[in-house]
Amino acid sequence: MNVNAISQVIKKLSISDVNILKENFPLSQDLHASCQERMNPLGYLSATFKYVTTLLSVTFDVGGGFTGPRAVEFFIPGSAPPNARWELIVPGYKESVADMVTALSISGVTWELYGQDIIEDLQEKGIVTVSRRKMIALSTWAHAPLERPAYLLGEKLCSVLRQFDMGFHMDHVSSNSFTIQLQENGEINIFPNEETLSYEDTTYEDSFGRPFSVLHGTISTARGVENVDLIIGCYDKGITGCLEFMKNYYASHLQAFIGGWCAAHMYYQQASVKHSILWEPTTNYNTVNGGRTMGKYQSKSFTFTQANTSTTRIRRFGDNESLFLDYGELWRSFISQHNYEILDRWLDDRRKNLHGVSWVESGGRILDISSDWEQSFRTCRKTFIEHISELPGYQQRRLGNMVSLDTQSPDPMRSKGFQSSVGRNVMKQGWQMIVLARSGTVCCNLRDATPWSWVF
Repeated sequence: MNVNAISQVIKKLSISDVNILKENFPLSQDLHASCQERMNPLGYLSATFKYVTTLLSVTFDVGGGFTGPRAVEFFIPGSAPPNARWELIVPGYKESVADMVTALSISGVTWELYGQDIIEDLQEKGIVTVSRRKMIALSTWAHAPLERPAYLLGEKLCSVLRQFDMGFHMDHVSSNSFTIQLQENGEINIFPNEETLSYEDTTYEDSFGRPFSVLHGTISTARGVENVDLIIGCYDKGITGCLEFMKNYYASHLQAFIGGWCAAHMYYQQASVKHSILWEPTTNYNTVNGGRTMGKYQSKSFTFTQANTSTTRIRRFGDNESLFLDYGELWRSFISQHNYEILDRWLDDRRKNLHGVSWVESGGRILDISSDWEQSFRTCRKTFIEHISELPGYQQRRLGNMVSLDTQSPDPMRSKGFQSSVGRNVMKQGWQMIVLARSGTVCCNLRDATPWSWVF
């Protein structure tokens, strides 16, 4: 069998099967190279995204990760249902979200901007019905203490939203949606109705029923157009990272991620044989995507069992039920040698963080996933915007910028066009905030990024 044939076979194997091959045939250089390629996520992501090295380097910087069905597919080929969405979560810091939007846009993602659709429908039809959730999300940008809300939203949309806010106090209005009418004289009328919009987009909530902001997009691939969701973990009272979101999936087979320097599956041993644990939902809450995708996985031969509600145990990455991949060293081939020391510092911190992560199973659900690093550094008050001159150089530098600066054009893996938003006031500059403001699905509650914003 030639090298190319071997590589094609290995691409279809699960990660654990690849590890077995490596252990049993340690002297085969061709086999070893094919196995290393299989465990490198760049090859997997490049089938969908352009400039995947740029995309993954930014994921490294922001503490983001691909989660859900597409992450499971990386570990266990053939497991994802048809038309599965690409789900990427990023902690809700302004610069982190802006960098991720830029990287995904460069990589081929086109964003759905519902705020622009409202104005286009009004001009074309004179009437549009908008869900309560979208109106609230849009109005947070129109009335936030920003210098240029009209610049972010556009004059017409900003005017509509200000009128909406003056006419309706949401604490006293229970309508499911609102109808906006454009009169012949140019005046806008807005009135509530009880219509529930059947085309309302995918929503995500945490275990307390609080919604995540989600930026929806699409990307054209050789397989056709696919959906991309950038899930933003941010609330009025804090930041939620990738791991906190992962624990809220309805079943264990989905609890996996592909990050900027590592990938992991919390319940790999079960998922690798297409078995999954169904977690108990919390009161008045269905875990993420619960019930909506189970049938699709059953058609892929997955079996499901209810979680054991009588036991309590603590789990960690690297135990005999999980799988953890560290590919941090791959970045040495994409940056200048004089940046190796900075890379080593970053990797050392990130490894210490992940090695300290644990989660608690109790009462048939995952109650908590945390690390000492997250608990300490989520409360950091030094931000890039206000304190950048006081921060050490290695905390200001960004891997995404290093990769971009060392790119030799043309390069299908890397883009010279990326520049991080760290060090600039992204609320005043950059089209990224226009995308978020006009999305209709992202609220204006992002925090200023700190040197520890990469914490999972």
